[in-house]
Amino acid sequence: AAGADDWLGDLPSLRVSAMNRSLASNYKLVEELAAATLDGSAAATTMTGTDASLTADTLVHRYDGFCVQTVLAYAKNASLRGSFALKYDSPDGLVATPYLEAGASAAEVKAALEAIGTGELFVGAAQATDGKEYTIVFLERLGTVPPLQADSTRLYASPNKQATTGVAVSVVVAGRVPAMDSPLKGEAEVRLSDLERDADGQYVFMLDDLEAGEPYAVSVAMYNGVRSVYGLPAHATP
Repeated sequence: AAGADDWLGDLPSLRVSAMNRSLASNYKLVEELAAATLDGSAAATTMTGTDASLTADTLVHRYDGFCVQTVLAYAKNASLRGSFALKYDSPDGLVATPYLEAGASAAEVKAALEAIGTGELFVGAAQATDGKEYTIVFLERLGTVPPLQADSTRLYASPNKQATTGVAVSVVVAGRVPAMDSPLKGEAEVRLSDLERDADGQYVFMLDDLEAGEPYAVSVAMYNGVRSVYGLPAHATP
């Protein structure tokens, strides 16, 4: 678990047993029973038949495909004090959060990042050997997300102020673009000349017949009239 209030990633696999009064330590992912034990007796198992088995399997992986990054604010062999800021490479350029206190909660980091346009995030926090580590999952920005940057100039160590401090950012899992194979998948071919523009001059296309409560991803590709092919698609956030 990355945070106290939520679970990051897959839940531990269930363990199963078909034996009566089996100890928890004997539960396993796959329980295979020889034909000789399948008599339905209380001493063995309530299962009957030939070569029966129980299997626990993970069918859906949580956060599969989303970019996962970690941010470690640290002080070597000392207590971390001061504050730090994180910077996000948005489509409009690099944007920085306000300074966050060393030891800030996961909720505080989440709120600061979402306020500068990252989209919805999962943020968990855990104490590390030399400081505090935050696990950040980008739930809206699809595909590759550039690593966050950090300003650690206001961090310092206590009581040894000469100890090394800093913020280390790592991309743990690179994001992937969705397969676009949902049963709700749709497509449309439009001409730019037929589209309206908003006050900022951006083209506007309305998507019809969307299911309320369902997250959608939109892929847009431009048609090359010279080569009569579509270019590589660009993906919008859900």
